[in-house]
Amino acid sequence: MLFKKLPLLLLVSFGAASPWHLREAEVSALFARQDETDPPSCSTSCDIDTCGGGTCSVAGLSLNSRSVDDLGVLLESLAFINVTRAYGNGKELHVDSRELSKRIWRFDPASNTPVGDTEPTTAEVDTYVPAVFNGREDTYFGSPLFLSAGDERAYSQQVEFGNRPFQIMTGGIHGCMTVMLVSNRAVWAAHFWESYSHGKPNLDTPATEPAFVDRVLKFIKGEEVKNAAPSTYKPYITPTGPAPNPDWFNGDNDETQLFISTPIADGQKLENPNAKLKYPTRVTAMESEFRRRIGKKPKAVRIPYMRLDYSKPAEKALENRSNRGMHLFQYDPDSDGKGKRSWRIFMEARYTVKNLS
Repeated sequence: MLFKKLPLLLLVSFGAASPWHLREAEVSALFARQDETDPPSCSTSCDIDTCGGGTCSVAGLSLNSRSVDDLGVLLESLAFINVTRAYGNGKELHVDSRELSKRIWRFDPASNTPVGDTEPTTAEVDTYVPAVFNGREDTYFGSPLFLSAGDERAYSQQVEFGNRPFQIMTGGIHGCMTVMLVSNRAVWAAHFWESYSHGKPNLDTPATEPAFVDRVLKFIKGEEVKNAAPSTYKPYITPTGPAPNPDWFNGDNDETQLFISTPIADGQKLENPNAKLKYPTRVTAMESEFRRRIGKKPKAVRIPYMRLDYSKPAEKALENRSNRGMHLFQYDPDSDGKGKRSWRIFMEARYTVKNLS
């Protein structure tokens, strides 16, 4: 895995309650850099009720950028696009099976030049990811599978790699955690709201705090919450989406990786390689729970980020218009036009690509 630091160019959403199992190298990475200090109290947590929270509440789905009449209908439909078989509430559904033309990995939706395993520049990420958000890759990948239901429940998508391309996306993240568990056979992705998961005032310890266990750890392990523990924030909401299917991530040749995008601590600078995370103890607990769930230790990759401060007009302007707060997973069974199966992840300006064949 190759890691690379580039200067940031200021341009510019998972549980066992609803078992969706969707059927359907080389690794490089970028790190964004920031010079701003941590945001003021207005944006020190990501929740529906705080400034900026309305965007994060629907995983960055801005209605003025993706025109729909009914957000609920859209979010339901996004769960069943670009797959061979889909399961919702235990029932098999008929889904789109249209033929798709070949294409290639690219960093510009208007380009037909293959990029292969090359790394994008930060400027390319700043333009490509918002373009995907605005539907510029929908013709091939289909509309992104989002990771939120319009409230603060844990929300997941799980897709097995096959002969259908697809993409999973979040946006407007400014304190929440986005998690992607990826093997050579499948991906499980989830979004965890900050205040809903940790409770006010958003403390890191202890990781055994009952509400955090109910809202995050039990979701990962696929355990039903029967008597939810009280929280200092809001009542428990039953999650949407499945827990990770161990059979898709614990094979000897799966090379499973766990990516956790999580905010840095208040007062920390992202360009500092020793910057502290805001929730290191709880991230460690999540990593341990994934290991227990799949029965094998995945390669854990922590991806720190500096939250957007929506109280600052300059940062608010970056929302869904740069890599800031954006997370994108894409799977392509024909990434080079010659049958190469690959997946790639954009977590803000950090990029990872892996070839499966």
